Amino acid sequence: LGTGREISGETYLGLSPEDFASDPFKRYSASQNDEMVWRHGLIHMGFNVETLSGTRISTKMYRHIFSRYWDKINNLGDSRVSLLDINNPDGTAIEQYLPLLRGQQNTELANGSDQVILGRNDRNYLSQGVQTEISIPLFSESDNPDLFVAGLRVHEDSVVRFHTTRRFEMFENNLQEVTGGQTTTVTHNRDEATSLSGFLLYDLNFGKLHLKPTLRFDEIQNTRTEVLAGGDKISDSQSVVLPGVILSYNLTSRFLLLSSVYQ
Repeated sequence: LGTGREISGETYLGLSPEDFASDPFKRYSASQNDEMVWRHGLIHMGFNVETLSGTRISTKMYRHIFSRYWDKINNLGDSRVSLLDINNPDGTAIEQYLPLLRGQQNTELANGSDQVILGRNDRNYLSQGVQTEISIPLFSESDNPDLFVAGLRVHEDSVVRFHTTRRFEMFENNLQEVTGGQTTTVTHNRDEATSLSGFLLYDLNFGKLHLKPTLRFDEIQNTRTEVLAGGDKISDSQSVVLPGVILSYNLTSRFLLLSSVYQ
């Protein structure tokens, strides 16, 4: 079991070269509402079984949940200008909008081009699955028994994105939300993926020398649902089979030489 949480003033907004040289830890007033909050929870469970004949079975289950929202300045009302343009000393936007970001200049333009656009990126992630592996010794009566190993895993994960924006005005070094302003949804979608993977391995034991032919397969199904576009779905799938071979030689009880080839 595990859990974690963070509340921080993380921001996308950088500094102009001049301000960075003066104080690299300086924050502009336009980022005063920038905040990230995230929570993480996880649970892992597993068990191992070994029979008298030496067969081993190992099974693991896991589930991870991560959610976060990030309030941060996205841009200004003037869509022709990016935050990079404003912090670029070679551009003209730095002269017009940098004082606004610093809080030295109030929002004044009637067309809203000097308003501050604050975005909230709200995302929820899920990752979970179960995997099992079985190891069977063969010719166990010999001094160097071979080993057959097989594994299978079912995994699924998803992410839900819900991004919105709000408009603010700078007034006397403080951000104030525009009167009568609305929250605009700019992104709302869900990505889901399910995968089935497995492998087969045969360990040919020649004492210090081991030859291990392997075969791996994966099948993955992806689906994106655009909630903002009325629930439109886009799906695709992939499947692949990958052979390989491993050659190892035990030099000592602690060191070995290893070589492998995979498709």
